[in-house]
Amino acid sequence: MVNNSKKKLQFKGISFSLFGVQVGWELTSKNVLKADDKIDDDVGLFEEHKFRDKIRNCLKELYILRNNLSNFYWTFNNLEQLLSAKYNDEENLEFHFINECYIRALEVYNNIAGILMGSEYFLFVKNEERKQILESFDYVMLQQILIEHDDEYEIPVDEQREIVEDLISIYRNIDNQIDYFSSMLLEGDNVTAQSLKL
Repeated sequence: MVNNSKKKLQFKGISFSLFGVQVGWELTSKNVLKADDKIDDDVGLFEEHKFRDKIRNCLKELYILRNNLSNFYWTFNNLEQLLSAKYNDEENLEFHFINECYIRALEVYNNIAGILMGSEYFLFVKNEERKQILESFDYVMLQQILIEHDDEYEIPVDEQREIVEDLISIYRNIDNQIDYFSSMLLEGDNVTAQSLKL
């Protein structure tokens, strides 16, 4: 048998963040025996199948997270209009809007923490970003503890707004990733670099 050097596109891995998806592929040159081409193709199909299963699992987890966030997201989008009938001046409206959203945001962070941290999706988040997410959730948990145990504790409005806006951003990014994963699974049997927009 003669050695046949050929280029292959190999799946390296997936990395996720709350700000987007990165799918790693690598063009490699390997010496493969011609008689092994069929086995090599079978391995490639098996790797693609495993990849698709991981995408499906992560997609399922993202839908669960989205469901937990959607009530907050739509409340946030409609609350200002509802409160404007109750509060005339803009400063008072802003205070009550952020304050009410912030209290709800703390509850939502608490509700999604276990789901996110226990998900397969979270395992694929880059290590540095995973640490940042953990720090954010730890900070929110600390705020919740301080509010519950100190009647005089007040978090600055700017920090309240940041926590609220981060949660809205998480919802939007999860929505985008759901669309992206769904389109990947609908594109047919072959996951290629082109279909992954690389």
